[in-house]
Amino acid sequence: FNIISDYCIGSNGQVDTVCLYSNVPLKEIEKIFLDFQSRTSVELIKILCREYWNIKPVFVDLKEEYYNYISKKEAALIIGDRAFLFNKKYRYIYDLSYHWKEYTKLPFVFACWFSNKNLDPSFSSDFNNIIKNGFQSIDDIIKNRQDDYPDIDLKDYLKNKISYVLDEKKRKSMRIFLSKINSS
Repeated sequence: FNIISDYCIGSNGQVDTVCLYSNVPLKEIEKIFLDFQSRTSVELIKILCREYWNIKPVFVDLKEEYYNYISKKEAALIIGDRAFLFNKKYRYIYDLSYHWKEYTKLPFVFACWFSNKNLDPSFSSDFNNIIKNGFQSIDDIIKNRQDDYPDIDLKDYLKNKISYVLDEKKRKSMRIFLSKINSS
């Protein structure tokens, strides 16, 4: 694959929207329900369980929301805006980006733009400019959408928790992540 942008959706530590929720500590978790909306996050939690936390839960792929049915020794991987709703519901919250950073000392890339063939360099240049303009509009987005998220500090989330530049540390992190997926 060919990365076609200098930007990504990443985090250099705690991100708050890709978390494992449980009412028991990690070592007691026997089953993890996997969010159906992110293959990247699913692979990340499998790596962290296997290599960092040294636990072997059963992973359950689901195609629907399941968050209200977690029993004592179960946990749920929840991503996106929905994660904010669960921060006070469960006793234990494990932020996957934070733990990746603790494990590898590198930021994590949740998404980036790529193609399966080489594209004209002018496309990448134009695409980068469009994305850059979008990221430079974050203050306007915050101003226009903060009322939709009254319990969330959008400024902190969009400016401090999410990291957009696909720098060399993030590229290195992606290579490590992909190699761990391919070796499992």
